[in-house]
Amino acid sequence: MEINVLVVEDEKYQRERLQNLLSDEGYLVDTAPDGNKILKLLEKKTYHIVLLDMILPGLGGIEILTLIKQNHSSIQVIMLTAHGTIKTAIDAMKLGAYDYITKPYDLNELLSLIKRASEYVNTVYENNLLRSALDKYQSFPNIIWRSKAIDAVMNSVTQVAGSDSAVLIQGESGTGKELIAKAIHKSSLRKGKPFITTNCAAFQDTLLESELFGYEKGAFTGAGNLKYGLVEMVNGGTLFLDEVGDLSPAIQAKLLRFTESGEFRRVGGNSNIKVNVRLISATNKDIEGAGFRKDLLYRLNVFNIYIPPLRERKEDILLLAQHFLSTGESGKDKSLSSEASKVLLNYDWPGNVRELQNVIEQALIVSKDKLITPESLRIKTGSSKKSLSMTELEKEQIIKALREHNDNREQAANALGISERSLYRKIKEYNIS
Repeated sequence: MEINVLVVEDEKYQRERLQNLLSDEGYLVDTAPDGNKILKLLEKKTYHIVLLDMILPGLGGIEILTLIKQNHSSIQVIMLTAHGTIKTAIDAMKLGAYDYITKPYDLNELLSLIKRASEYVNTVYENNLLRSALDKYQSFPNIIWRSKAIDAVMNSVTQVAGSDSAVLIQGESGTGKELIAKAIHKSSLRKGKPFITTNCAAFQDTLLESELFGYEKGAFTGAGNLKYGLVEMVNGGTLFLDEVGDLSPAIQAKLLRFTESGEFRRVGGNSNIKVNVRLISATNKDIEGAGFRKDLLYRLNVFNIYIPPLRERKEDILLLAQHFLSTGESGKDKSLSSEASKVLLNYDWPGNVRELQNVIEQALIVSKDKLITPESLRIKTGSSKKSLSMTELEKEQIIKALREHNDNREQAANALGISERSLYRKIKEYNIS
């Protein structure tokens, strides 16, 4: 952002000297010899910083400062004062002046002071812009975005919400697939009905079948009572199947029958039960070439929504960061420094929005100042190491879990939060020996 500076100094030599100096530093500079002219300039143009001499003909520095703060409160005023008026300059700061410097001033010190004021102006401007953007889309209060990429996603949400078609949401882990699924449900005619989520990778086959379709009393050892499945409990509403790419062939077959007819049988049951359920599925992998049943894929992928990773929509990074700051317990009065903002923008975010939220929450714990610095973000910068893909990261995590549990697959699967069967498939898929 270009910074407009107004130099108010009655001595022509000093006025022109400051104008030349600041122009060489890249500032846009105007000058005024007295208080009457400054008021006229402020009516015609927006200034970010005013260098204001304390002693002027006509209106004095304090009077001008008071008028500026009454009518243009966002302007940062730096008082230029002689040694004999330091007490008055301190009083001026109580009235809202940014700072003061005494004559004869060191030019490097003055430039440093103006630079700090400029950074403050930029920080306030960026945060105000971000806060105003947070209220841009009232229809989807839980989804924060500015990028055209997510504009396209939200347009798709609006298009498909009015239908009952099945939706497949694709994107890397941490991009917000469940949020998009909820947005579809809340914008649909089913919004007053249940919305239930299940993670298909978190259950073994028998448990997932019972989770989805329920079981009859006595269906197996330990089935002491009838259990309703999710498809029955969500009747009339929306069922969100997360990580649907991890479904085993056996469960895929049972889910296919359900999508074709809307009917199912509880485990151990003999009669069909019909329900009215909308299916929204999500996956972080390309399931078309991963041995997934094509007939089931056609049923689940009637309407496709792809959520791009955060590194491909950098316009959303600072907006999301500001949102996480404002919703944090101690973040309402905190802002990102310009250096911290650059660090966030230059990072690749392999963990996407979920990782960004985690970084901001950590920064709120670490930072004791109102401005959050790069040191508080705890992001490694300057590394030439290439970012790993989500597939490579997942493979590394599986290898790490297996090593930590001495190749005990059951323990490794529990540590990873997936079923042992899913772990076995991933070991084969990634050719892990």
